[in-house]
Amino acid sequence: MKNNEFTKYTSEEILQILIDFYHFQSNFDPEVDKGQNLTFQTTIREWRKICDLLEPNKLAKSYYELFDLRTNQSDLIDLLNKEEENTLQVFCDYIAQNAIKEKVNSIVSLGMECQEAAIFKTLKDKLEKRGIDTKDFRPSTEFAPFFDKHASVLIEIISRLAPGSLTHYDTKNSIIGKSGAFLLLISIIILITALITHKATWYISIPFAISAVLLFVGNKLKPVQSEVGGYHTVRDLIVGMKIKMGSTSDKRQSPDCRNDIIPTNCKQNA
Repeated sequence: MKNNEFTKYTSEEILQILIDFYHFQSNFDPEVDKGQNLTFQTTIREWRKICDLLEPNKLAKSYYELFDLRTNQSDLIDLLNKEEENTLQVFCDYIAQNAIKEKVNSIVSLGMECQEAAIFKTLKDKLEKRGIDTKDFRPSTEFAPFFDKHASVLIEIISRLAPGSLTHYDTKNSIIGKSGAFLLLISIIILITALITHKATWYISIPFAISAVLLFVGNKLKPVQSEVGGYHTVRDLIVGMKIKMGSTSDKRQSPDCRNDIIPTNCKQNA
C-alpha cells in the first residue's frame, strides 16, 4: 500500500466538518439549538451560541490541537475573539490555509486497486492510536453499537478524513421517554372521562405528575441509536466515506472491492 499523502482542505470542507460536528451535537446535547444552518455568513458568536461552544480562547486551543496547526495560536485566538466581526468564512479560510488533510491511497492487491480496504485500514489504525480496542472492528461489524461506544472519537476521525460522511442520525426515544408519553396520553383520557362523568378527584393528578417526571428524565437520557449516517455496517460506512472522498471506480479495481467486500490479504507495496 502506498503511504497516504497529504494535501490541503478547502474552506468548504472545513465548513462541512463544522456542520458534521453540529449535527452530532444537536442529537445528543440538549443545550445545542436544533434545526439551525451553519453557513459561511454565520458569525463566530452565532456559531458559538448555536452549538453551545467554549469561550473563544478555549475554543481556539481546541481547534488548534484538532487540526494540529503550526501557526501562532494567538492568531486563531484573535480571530475567534472578534466574534461579532468575523464569520465562519474567515475561520474556515484560516483552517484551510494552515491545516493538512490526509489523502487515503488505494491498497494494491493482486495487481488491482481497492480503496475501501485502504480506508478501512486507515480508520482502524487511527482508532488504535486513540487507544480503542479494534479486535471486533470488522467490515461486517454493526456500526451504530460501535459508534455508541466511541462516538466522539469516530466523528472526529471520520469527518476529518471524509467531511460529510456523518450528517444525520436516526434515533429512537428511550423506553422511559416512551413510557412517559404513553402515560400522559392515558392521563388525558382519564381526565376527559372524569370531567364528562363529573367524577374528577385530585387522584387524577398523580398519573400526570408521574408522566411529567418520566418525560423529563427520558429527554435527559441519551437517545437509543437505530442508525448512524445511514450506515448499517462498517462496510457501509467505508463505501460512504469513499464517495465523499470523491473516489471514482477504477476499471482495474479488484472484484472484492466491486462487491464491497474488503479483502483481508491486501499487502503493502514495497
